[in-house]
Amino acid sequence: MATGPDDGAGTDTSVSQEVGAYVYKKNDPAKPAAWENSGPQSLLATQEGTDWFTDIIGLLPDYVCGPGWGIQQDKLDITGAFVWPETIVYPEEFEGPVTLTDNRHDDLEVYGPIPECETEPTPEPTPTPDPKPTPDPEPTPTPDPTPDPTPEPTPAPDPKPTPEPTPTPDPKPTPDPTPEPTPTPEPTPTPDATPEPTPDPKPTPEPTPDPKPTPEPTVPEDDPTVPPVATDSPRLPNTGADSTTAAMAGAGLLLAGLGATALVRNRRRTEVSDS
Repeated sequence: MATGPDDGAGTDTSVSQEVGAYVYKKNDPAKPAAWENSGPQSLLATQEGTDWFTDIIGLLPDYVCGPGWGIQQDKLDITGAFVWPETIVYPEEFEGPVTLTDNRHDDLEVYGPIPECETEPTPEPTPTPDPKPTPDPEPTPTPDPTPDPTPEPTPAPDPKPTPEPTPTPDPKPTPDPTPEPTPTPEPTPTPDATPEPTPDPKPTPEPTPDPKPTPEPTVPEDDPTVPPVATDSPRLPNTGADSTTAAMAGAGLLLAGLGATALVRNRRRTEVSDS
């Protein structure tokens, strides 16, 4: 048992002695309990004096069970106000007006049988409720075809203004044609006494007038020698002239008719040329 230092005056300083017990889980369960093999230590109990705890099993908390545990007991000389720490961790030491005078480490089994860790009961399986029948999948509606975007109408360019028509100048009046001079008609030639008529291809010749029939001669009623005149052929009057005289008279009449016809034709030609 440690005592306080002697101050030389013969005055004793009072010292109290206490024992504290700690439980810990060994870092290596296969190794014996030791300060170096101890995990965090939890305070079980303290008592005055110098006696070691013997009834450790009764001091164990509920979480201590099964193998692998250790017990540490420390004896301290206390010279002032001191409170035992609830937890100590290797290699920490006690702080305050204390002196560690003795300690020990033991496996928990030294103090008695260790309670078995309770096995968590296997929970009864919760009855699986009958699954609801899977409803038939609804038919996927066929998406409506996306209409092609209506192209925006291209703005029609403004039509160019139609130029106003250029007024057509009034045409100059066409002068009346100068009338051609009327040709002077040629003088009508005097026909010869016995010209032959020239046939004209264009105008249709007028028919030559029949010569007037020669009047039948008057036969004296009192000439019993003159035979009766036949009615189917004309005869010259029996004037006592011969046949030559009668032929010349007929030729004269024919020439006179031809001359008149030629004169008529020449006049018509002149009229046609004038028109």
